[in-house]
Amino acid sequence: MFSETFSDIYAKRDNLLTRMDARVKATLALAFLAANILTGTVLSLLFFFINVSTLLFLRIPPRTVFIRLLEPFGVAGMVIAIKVFFGGWGAITDAVTIASRVLGAVSIVLLLSMTTPLDDLLKAMSWFKVPRTWTDVALLTYRYIFVLIEDAFVVYSAQRVRLGYFGLRQSLESFGTLTGTIVIRAYDQAIATSQAMRLRGYAG
Repeated sequence: MFSETFSDIYAKRDNLLTRMDARVKATLALAFLAANILTGTVLSLLFFFINVSTLLFLRIPPRTVFIRLLEPFGVAGMVIAIKVFFGGWGAITDAVTIASRVLGAVSIVLLLSMTTPLDDLLKAMSWFKVPRTWTDVALLTYRYIFVLIEDAFVVYSAQRVRLGYFGLRQSLESFGTLTGTIVIRAYDQAIATSQAMRLRGYAG
């Protein structure tokens, strides 16, 4: 489920947006992001609804869209809560403005990422003269994040079999162990990948 939700499987479908040049889409996305930041709440929310509607029109499963938007909705809710807590209800207007910009920006990036394969985005970045180190890191991050997720799932499954998530306290302890394990494996994987690349002549 994770691989299907966060991979570029939908970006490889054949439709009008996936056929568009990645450089054009990246330029439009940057322009829309700038407009989203510089304008008010109405345009930001308009960006959000248009982009989400476009994703659904392209037959992206609603559940996938919902999962991808869970985190930004959480951030938006937290912004509103913090603003109201420290500034009172008089700060609600500013809170809504910031939250709408978060949702608008995320929806723009989400539409770009779900209609453009990663390799096309990296080629566009190279065409825009983005430093190669950045594109290399982006590619390796995308490649190995799925490896780490698989490792996390194996550890999580083993913990569940041993009733590691029975009760709140036990769940927190198991989650802490899981997090620490993945951090260590990420570090080990980074060292192994770096050594393998240098043995193959990489000097970036």
